[in-house]
Amino acid sequence: MSSSKGSGAPNPQVPLGLNLEQARELGRGNAIHQLQQNYHGLSHKVAQISTNLIEILAYLREDSGGDRRRTSATP
Repeated sequence: MSSSKGSGAPNPQVPLGLNLEQARELGRGNAIHQLQQNYHGLSHKVAQISTNLIEILAYLREDSGGDRRRTSATP
């Protein structure tokens, strides 16, 4: 006797009016859209971090240059 209960295969939910293949395509499209949204959000965050890092490095360069000037100006 064979039972499908223990097969572990997911039971896909097919929206009304769609066949199984259309539902799979819709799911793929939604997954691709979600990945694109995640990519755009992450690339925006990376750009912000990069800008912040450039500003921090510029600040540190200015600060270290000021320290050298101060130490060389003192007797």
